Amino acid sequence: MIEKYVEDIRRSLENKCYFAALSLALTLPDICGSAEYPDESVTKRYINWYDEYLGKYLSKETEFDGTQNPWMSGEVVYNLRNTFLHQGLANIDAKKVKEDANKLNKFILVLGEGKIMTHLTFNAQIPHKDIHYKMMAVDVTYLCGILCDCAVWYYEANKEKFIESYTTVEQKDLEECLALDTDEGQIKMFNFLTDNGKLGREK
Repeated sequence: MIEKYVEDIRRSLENKCYFAALSLALTLPDICGSAEYPDESVTKRYINWYDEYLGKYLSKETEFDGTQNPWMSGEVVYNLRNTFLHQGLANIDAKKVKEDANKLNKFILVLGEGKIMTHLTFNAQIPHKDIHYKMMAVDVTYLCGILCDCAVWYYEANKEKFIESYTTVEQKDLEECLALDTDEGQIKMFNFLTDNGKLGREK
C-alpha cells in the first residue's frame, strides 16, 4: 500500500492540497516503523525508524552553532504528527519532549513548492527575562517529499516485512464481477478481494 499512499501524497501536492498531503505523509513512518520494529511501542518505532533511515542523514545544526536549536529529528517529526493529526494544531507540548534541544513552542507550516528551504528554527527571548520562545518553520512539500522517497525505498528493500491488511478494488472491476453470476465471476471476485489469495488467513 506504500506506493498507493505515495501516489496520493504526490497528487495532493501537485494540486496544492498541502494539509491532505502532510496528513498522509506523516503516517508513513508509522507504517514502516511497524514493519521494522513490530514489538516496539508506537512512539519508539516511529522515532527509531525515522532517525535510522532518514534523520541521521539530515544536518544537525545544533552540533555546529551551539544554540541548541531543534533540527528535524524523529522526535520533532513525531510531535508534528501528533499535534497535526490528533489535535488539529501545529504546536508542541514541551512537557512531552524528551530531548531539551527538540523542545518547540510552535510549528510554522510553509506551503509552496519546497524549493527554498527544508526547515528553519527561530529563537526569541523576552528582554531581561529568562524566557525563550522557539518556533520551527517546516516546508511541507520538502518534508512530504523526503518521507515519500524514503518510505518507497524502504518498502522495496523490505517487502517481506509488510503485512497487507487490506487491498483496493476499482469500482468498475467490482461491478463487472457482481454482474457475472458464474464460477468465473466468483473466482474474479475472490482474486480482487484477497489480492489473488495473498490476504487469506489460516484457521
